[in-house]
Amino acid sequence: MSVNYDVNLDILLEIALEESHDEMEVERAFVREMLPLISSQLRGGSADLTYSRTLSGSTIARFRHEALELDRKLSGFFEDLPSYTRENVYIWDYDNSKRYLTPDKLEGVFNHMRSYVLVGKLIPLYNISNELTKIRTAQILSYKVLDSRFGGESGTNWILENEPISAEHRPEFLRKCGIIREELVEDIQQIADFRNTLVHELDEMAELDDPEMLLSKMESCIQTIEELDELVNFPSHVRLYEENDLDDTVGIDIQELKNEIDTNEFEKVSEKVSEKLMREGIRNQGTYIHRMIATELEDDQKLIAMVNEFWNQHLADIDDEKRLVDELAKYAGTYARKFNINLFRRLKPHKSDFQSRFPEKVFSEDFIEIFDEIQEE
Repeated sequence: MSVNYDVNLDILLEIALEESHDEMEVERAFVREMLPLISSQLRGGSADLTYSRTLSGSTIARFRHEALELDRKLSGFFEDLPSYTRENVYIWDYDNSKRYLTPDKLEGVFNHMRSYVLVGKLIPLYNISNELTKIRTAQILSYKVLDSRFGGESGTNWILENEPISAEHRPEFLRKCGIIREELVEDIQQIADFRNTLVHELDEMAELDDPEMLLSKMESCIQTIEELDELVNFPSHVRLYEENDLDDTVGIDIQELKNEIDTNEFEKVSEKVSEKLMREGIRNQGTYIHRMIATELEDDQKLIAMVNEFWNQHLADIDDEKRLVDELAKYAGTYARKFNINLFRRLKPHKSDFQSRFPEKVFSEDFIEIFDEIQEE
C-alpha cells in the first residue's frame, strides 16, 4: 500500500512562516535597545542626545538582525524538506484539480516567500535609515561647514527645522564642498529610492522574487549609515546584533534587568546600564588603540623595540627558565589575540638579537605553531 505524501503549497508555506518566526526574541531585542534611554531618563529626567541618536542605529540593527535570522531559518526549512515532499507539493488549479509544481517552479515560490518575509523587515529598516541620512547630513553640514559659533548641536537642529538646504540636496552640496565622496551621494540616494519603491511601488516590484538582491541592498544600506556615522565621529550601532550571545556581550542579564524594571528597582537598573555602557565604551576605545598599535607593529624594528621594553620592565630579573617561558607565552598570546601577530615567528629572523636572553625553546617551531591557533579577538 503506497503512502500519500501530497502537501498543499499553502499549508507548507504557513508551516515555514511559523518555523521561521519561532523564538525570534523580539521583546528581548527591544529591551536591549531601550535600556540606555530608560536609564538616562531616570537619572537626569530626560534622554541624553547620545542615547537618542543611538536608538535609531540600534533599531536599524534589530531589523537587520531579525531579517537575517528569519531568512536563515526560512532557508533552512526549505533546504531540509525531503525529496518526496518536494515532488508532491501541489496547488489547486482553476478547474479545481491538483497541479503539482516542477522543481524550478517550487524554488521560485520559496524564493518569493523569502523575499516576502524580508520585505516585512526592510520597510521599517529603510524608513528609519532614510530619516537617519537626513539627520547625519544635517550634522555633517553643521559640524564641518558652518562657523563653530553657529554649528554644533544647535546648528544641526536649526538646519533640520528650517532646511536652508533641503535633505534632498544636502548630499550633493557636501560633495561640492569636498566633504563627502560622489559614491556616498549615490549611496544615500539609493536608500531614498529603494525606500520609496518598498513603500509606494511594492505591488509592481518584479525584483521581489530575488531574496539575494534584497539582502545585498540591505547590507549596502547598512554600510552607508556606518560611513555617515563615521563622518560625524559617532560610534555606529547598526550592527549591534552580530554577537553570538547578547547576554555575554552586554555583560549583564537582560531578563534580570527587565524584571527589575517591572518591579520598579530603577536605581539598580540605572547603575548596571551605566556600568555596561562604560565597559562597552572602554572596549571600543581599546579596539581602536589595538588597531593603531597593530599598524605600528608591521615594522619589525618597532616590534623589536616594544619587546625589548617589555623585557626590561617585566622579565629581566626572572632567573627560572620555566617561569620565563610561561611569561613569554602569555605575552605572545596577547599579541596573537589583540594584534593578530605570531610574535616569535616574526622575531625568529632576528633571534640573534635575543639569543642571550630568551630561552631557545621560544624559537622552536613547536612553540611558534601554538600561536597560529589563537584567533584575534
